[in-house]
Amino acid sequence: MKKLLKAYLKSNIKIISLVIFIMSISVAGSFAIMLSEHSEYINHYQFQKKYSSLYGCKGESITSEELKKISNTDNVKSIFYALSFENFVDENNGKITEIEGYNKSILDLNKIKLIEGKYPLNKNEALVFNINNKYKVGDVLKGDIYYKTNDNGVTNLHKKSVKIKVVGILDNKLMRYTSKDKYFVNLDSDIISEKNRLFKVFINFNSEYKNLDYETNKLIALLGINPEKLNFNRDILQTTTFISNRKLDNPRFENLVFSGIIFSTITMIIYSKKRIDDMKLLRVVGGSKNQIMLLLASEGIVIGIFALLIGTILGLLLSLFLINNANYTLASSDLFKIIPKHIHYDIYFSIYTLKIITIPALIAFIYQLLKVNRGMAANNKSSIEKMIDRIIMVSLINRKSVIRKVSSINLRKYIVYLIVPVILLALPISNYIYVKNAYEHSYSNASQSGISTMYANRNYSINKYDYYIPDYGFTSNDILRMSKLRSIKNLLPINSSNIIYISKGGEFSKLYNNDFNRNKEFEFSLLCFDKSYLTKNSIIYNTIKKDDSNFPKVYLKDKFYYRYNNKYEDIYTKMNAGDYITLRIPIKRGDNIKYSDIKVQVAGFVDSAKLSTYLRNRELVAGIYIEPKEYEKMYGYIRYNSISFDSDDNRKIIYENLRKLIGSEYEFNDINSERDEQNREKEIFFEIYTNLIYTGLVSVFSIFSSLKIIFLMRKNENLVMRCVGASRATVRKMYILEGLKYGLISSIITLSLTLYKILDDYLFLKKVFSNTELYINYYKLVVLSFVPFIIFFGCYFIATAEKYREFSYHK
Repeated sequence: MKKLLKAYLKSNIKIISLVIFIMSISVAGSFAIMLSEHSEYINHYQFQKKYSSLYGCKGESITSEELKKISNTDNVKSIFYALSFENFVDENNGKITEIEGYNKSILDLNKIKLIEGKYPLNKNEALVFNINNKYKVGDVLKGDIYYKTNDNGVTNLHKKSVKIKVVGILDNKLMRYTSKDKYFVNLDSDIISEKNRLFKVFINFNSEYKNLDYETNKLIALLGINPEKLNFNRDILQTTTFISNRKLDNPRFENLVFSGIIFSTITMIIYSKKRIDDMKLLRVVGGSKNQIMLLLASEGIVIGIFALLIGTILGLLLSLFLINNANYTLASSDLFKIIPKHIHYDIYFSIYTLKIITIPALIAFIYQLLKVNRGMAANNKSSIEKMIDRIIMVSLINRKSVIRKVSSINLRKYIVYLIVPVILLALPISNYIYVKNAYEHSYSNASQSGISTMYANRNYSINKYDYYIPDYGFTSNDILRMSKLRSIKNLLPINSSNIIYISKGGEFSKLYNNDFNRNKEFEFSLLCFDKSYLTKNSIIYNTIKKDDSNFPKVYLKDKFYYRYNNKYEDIYTKMNAGDYITLRIPIKRGDNIKYSDIKVQVAGFVDSAKLSTYLRNRELVAGIYIEPKEYEKMYGYIRYNSISFDSDDNRKIIYENLRKLIGSEYEFNDINSERDEQNREKEIFFEIYTNLIYTGLVSVFSIFSSLKIIFLMRKNENLVMRCVGASRATVRKMYILEGLKYGLISSIITLSLTLYKILDDYLFLKKVFSNTELYINYYKLVVLSFVPFIIFFGCYFIATAEKYREFSYHK
């Protein structure tokens, strides 16, 4: 039996090598993608766990009463707090630095380590989170600390001049890329009283880091706290979600393994058709059922072992490449560079990939046994042989009719084996077209609206967020001078700041806030820029026809996104255009900035749902909108803390021109890189490309190998065709026509899948955003849908070219 197996393997070494090759590729691709993706999420999680703040929710400007309520809430496990300050303003240059009361527990919670100096023991000593390396131990900083107090529900802004001494330097690898310089100060309570002070709090829930958004919103609803005050820890939520969604049995991995099983099964079944005839011959010459069974099993084991070994080795090599280049977690590029690139092997990956070998081999083994045993019971010719016999008996003259009928028979006979790899190839291609179409739709909206974000349709921006507003910013004269530069166009100046809305009592919806007390304060962001950007796309609606010139006019955002039901819900229930509301804003008077109550008129509303389809940057999403002239009426002057613009010049030339024009006291940003950081488009498409390459290669290998096996099985058919007078070119033409038909079917499948995804996405969004428009790039849709056609026809053309010389009966 060993000699028989050896002789059989030797005579079929070419076909067996093809089978091993396609199964090895299936194993390698699945194993590499699963191992690299799983390892990267583990690395990311361990990095986050080592350096990320381990809290569930952070609160800003929390009153002592709210702090007490939070502490007594059932779902709160622990709470840490420190005195909250607005900013430290350097007396030399007016630049602001974030400042917080010193609390060693909060430093530990945020994984901020002391790397130089000591912890503050005396009053007015500070630790510095020194990202920009501007400070050293022993530095004395002079400036003003701005802070808020809440006196019987009324928020007031205060300023105090202080000197603080730097006694230690702090560091955290993760926060280097997500934060700015920050002071942690052990302030003297005699200088700044702790009475009626506001706090910064860090909250951990009993559920730990699961459903942080739900727990935070539950806390807001339960205590009636301003939603702007509490924000869940997105970093730790995303990290834990990544891990929970990347289990070894997650659907994405299962789909990879399923694809590998399908590819391998098709290859094994096609190969089995040839083996069945060989096994029947062995039975005729005296082989027993047990010998045939042993021979089939032995051959399957040999193929499986070699495929598994080769596939695992290739998979390990490929996974090393992917883990260093594929940003599965969509971390920022800077962060991705410093995250470790360790491989985390798990035995379940081998078990998973073993399915790609064992299941197809088992299916093929059972299929072969059934066919061999059934074939010995009766003299059954294959359907193709019967049909060819009938064709030859009917007509030996009409060669075209013979070729057409044989081609039709083969199309039906082999379509199952060849069309499945095409469908699996069509899935990632259709996914690529769908995602690309969605991005183009998003950018199309951005371009049409003119407001999409300064990151979406403008190349550069300058900002003064690091300078205290409203005392500092870009003036109208700065903008006028910039507009005169020929190289600068499409200027978009904006000013964003935080203001306090004083409730009249009962105007908010229950879902937004269930506290209907009069004079309750709500903190909103106020955005100042030209409203024509909003009116152009009918985002502002229900505007007043006649305004009151005695009061500044504002526009209110009408809805908020409610996470409990994933819908937009009303912010206000009792608010109409023309109503008057009170805002508490910071006003500069002499050297001091104090809160003042300003009465303003509601001039209209901003459609939140429609706005969200045009804006992808939080910078342009605010609770209240105001025009520059109305802003000036309210504040007494106009300043902008950010200007975005387009330019054909490079960064160095623009910076030099601006430095000469308006100085250099601002941050200068190249938006192209920031856009990439915001949208992660490159990383998203890298993953799509990875899947596309894997599925594409395996599909091509599967189709090509299947064709070669099919051609070997159709040798007798080729002889018959030559006997009825067909030339080698005619026989090849028949194969090429078959390839055209298969290719056309594959492209139709790709086109149909893509259209289904686009329409399904459109119908879903239409329910949430009523103004959603259907967008399809028909040119790319049609062109890219023909990729499977090109691949399939190419495989057929190459395979038939290689077999061209064999289309002869002189053998």
